[in-house]
Amino acid sequence: MGLVKGFDRTINKQLLLSIPMFEGIGTSTIKDIAKPHHLVSLTHSPAWVLLSSGVWALNFDGTNDYASISHALFTDLDFTTGDFSGICWQYKTTYGGFYFGNCANPMTWGFYIGGDVTEGLVLKTWSGASSQSTISAASIVSSSVWYLAGFSVRDSDPSCRLYLNGIDVTSVLGIYSPRGATGADFAIAKGVGGGGIGNFTGNLCGIRVWNRRLDPREHMEIFNRERHLFGV
Repeated sequence: MGLVKGFDRTINKQLLLSIPMFEGIGTSTIKDIAKPHHLVSLTHSPAWVLLSSGVWALNFDGTNDYASISHALFTDLDFTTGDFSGICWQYKTTYGGFYFGNCANPMTWGFYIGGDVTEGLVLKTWSGASSQSTISAASIVSSSVWYLAGFSVRDSDPSCRLYLNGIDVTSVLGIYSPRGATGADFAIAKGVGGGGIGNFTGNLCGIRVWNRRLDPREHMEIFNRERHLFGV
């Protein structure tokens, strides 16, 4: 998980953020193993969870713990223009929650569950005061089950797609348009005050972001490579 090893490493191309949570210890920071090795800080000490496969995850309480990268250290994750993609393994224990993105009002972009659709995935992008949401069908993410949740954005179409366990689950397509940087921190599991979505409650693992569009084959490849680690 994280950087793909072996003969086929093309999936790592233009990987900007990779947080595999290998360390399984620590209360102040976690490692980003992709260049440029962003400093990822922990707030209120989310708990480490060891899965039966030997993989570590972070458990977020849905109240006040989260992870973040100071905006001064991650301007490459603003994505005001251009293609980008993201994925994470998630195991939610209550409805809704913010996976990751620029956390402010107005945001630049955010990826989460719920809010716009019950028990479904949402990718929201902002252009000034206006926003667009790409939404999956409802009732596709159950509680206490591991899923690989992901998205891909193409700047040129505009075409945003949502994926669950490697399968395209896009139902409502939001219009992607260039956005202005907000100066907001990049946040993981921290609710968005103006975005109508709260903190994430449950486990997160294997968070990754690319500055290119992952194609459907790549979403499925990552799922198939890693599913055994999460009992899927």
